Amino acid sequence: MEAGATPTQAPEMITDPPQMPPPVIATALDKDPLALTAPAARRNSSNSSSTGGCDGSGGSGVAGASGSGSSGRAPSPPRFSVPEASNNNDEEDEGEAAAKALAALLVANQATAEAAAAALAERLAMPSMPPRPPEPERDPSVQPSPASGPAAPAASPSICRGRPYSLQDICCMVIMRHISVHNCLELFGALQGHTAPALEIIAAASLKYLVNSFETLQGLRTEEELRAVLPAELYDSLVSAQDERANAVAEMRRVGRAVERQAPPEDLGPVQVPSVTGRPISYPHEALKPGLIWPEDVQASDRETWLSEADFRLLFKGLSWEEFCKLPAWKKTGYKQDAGMF
Repeated sequence: MEAGATPTQAPEMITDPPQMPPPVIATALDKDPLALTAPAARRNSSNSSSTGGCDGSGGSGVAGASGSGSSGRAPSPPRFSVPEASNNNDEEDEGEAAAKALAALLVANQATAEAAAAALAERLAMPSMPPRPPEPERDPSVQPSPASGPAAPAASPSICRGRPYSLQDICCMVIMRHISVHNCLELFGALQGHTAPALEIIAAASLKYLVNSFETLQGLRTEEELRAVLPAELYDSLVSAQDERANAVAEMRRVGRAVERQAPPEDLGPVQVPSVTGRPISYPHEALKPGLIWPEDVQASDRETWLSEADFRLLFKGLSWEEFCKLPAWKKTGYKQDAGMF
């Protein structure tokens, strides 16, 4: 490199401009958010002012390369001087300001997080049903006409209609879903004398379950326990209804019982005519009909084997015993049903 020549400076790096912080952060700061970078910029400027420039136009700290110094030698790197006490004080003040801005930023972020949590909780909350529009007042002196039909029944009170769910509403819904034969008696007894709409609904549901499962309750509770909770009139009516059902079931069973078979007439005894199966005796068809007491040696499944040849052909549509034995089982069943021997 020739003496007096100015060294070529390295090209500066092109970087993107610093991004602005979000609006919620910028508003939380006491000053411009870009002011947080001021300490570094001031330190760079103070350091550059206390050192010599590379082109020889700086102070006396370092000899420039273009001066009258030793020729043919590369310029020495710039040496930074120790910051003065005044610079330290400025940096401390700026550090305190930055700390205050950071604290304000944290407070703003906390408030934003709390607001977001509140909005999320409100969105996830159980939706309340829209309030029911008020019904128009009716004049008690005006009676509905028969042509308009009967008046609509009043709506039964319901739980949690037209307002947000409360803790009492949720408890009532849980109780309604878990009424069983094991707790309906206790629920009905505990809610006696309470007139709150929600409690009246639970009491009515418990009473309905109690009435429908009264027979089961009699096996789980003693008569004293049932009478202690239920009114005397209600208990007596439930017991009488249960007795009526038991009598009706017993009557139905008596109607469906088997009728005793009668003994056949004396003139329908065995005859000395061979049967179709080769037995020495046979029985008339009237003695083997269903509903009679058959002879001791006659079974219900083989009554046709005790018929004579003439009676067998008459009842089995002209078939002989040999032809009947060759038929499949399902056809034999049909012939026996038609002959009254099944």
